[in-house]
Parts: sequence; structure tokens; C-alpha cells
Amino acid sequence: QVWELEYDAMEGFAPETRRVVFLANRRLQDLQEEDALQWKLPGEAPPPPPEEAVLTLSEMGGGEEAAVDEEEALRELKRKPIVQQQAYAQQYRLLADMFKSQLRDLLQAKGEGHVITPADVDSIVTQMKGSGDASDDPAALP
Repeated sequence: QVWELEYDAMEGFAPETRRVVFLANRRLQDLQEEDALQWKLPGEAPPPPPEEAVLTLSEMGGGEEAAVDEEEALRELKRKPIVQQQAYAQQYRLLADMFKSQLRDLLQAKGEGHVITPADVDSIVTQMKGSGDASDDPAALP
């Protein structure tokens, strides 16, 4: 469902009305922006900053071709209905959390100072593929 938020003038910003969709975990998608934003109720403390930096495929070594694939995938996702976008985003979040958990376990097992290798990443991905069931399959989404 699309909502309209009315923002008051604040610290150099003019008042404005923005169309948004509320997502899970106190996040919203401003339909004029590319990134999801965090929100809070009046009087609440601001949310903590994100734990991890997000890298693009090209930054991880996928090169220019991977960056083009990533951009095309994002364009294609934006063409889908918002409900489907949310379902994909939730599945992505589950996979990302699972990957981070496996990565933490690996670092704990290998000890401080261990440098993550491509083989480590391959091993984690293989474990994740083997531990999934049909409900974890993004292809099964609407």
C-alpha cells in the first residue's frame, strides 16, 4: 500500500509530501529514492547505524560485467509489483544473514587474523545451498 508522508520544514529542507511504501523492520521505500530508509516514531532514539558496509559485485572483484548484470537485475526487479519486490528483499535478507552467520562461524573457528579466501566463500555458498529447502528458494516466490 502506498502512503503519503508530509515532512515539515527542517534544517534547510523545505516541507514536502513524499509517496512511500512501509517495509519490514522499521524501513520504508520512498518511491522517488533508490534506497530504503529507516524510520522511527517521534521521541524514539535514532536507530543504530548499519553494522556492515555493502559492496557491489564489481567492488568484490566481479568486474565491469558483473556491475552491468547487477544494474540490469535491479532494473528488472523495479519493474515487478511492490509486493513481489518485498518478497525478494526479505529472501535476500535471510540469505545475507545466513551468509554473515556462516562467515562469523568460520572466522571464530580459524582464529583472529584469518583472511577470507575465495575457497572460504565457495565453501559457505555450498553449505548454504545444501541446507536450504523449497521455502528458501527465491524461484518459488510469486
